[in-house]
Amino acid sequence: MRGLGALGFHLIGEAVFWLKSLHRLDFVCFFLVFIFGLEYGINKGVSSINCN
Repeated sequence: MRGLGALGFHLIGEAVFWLKSLHRLDFVCFFLVFIFGLEYGINKGVSSINCN
């Protein structure tokens, strides 16, 4: 469990590093595309489940 927490902190540190190194506009565009793709995938998955 301790290792998992350390891994989580490491990933958070990596995310902060990448956020600081990327341009804000580029990150916002990537974030919007990621969220849109995620919602599309979830909606498509839910609709396919409902069809079955």
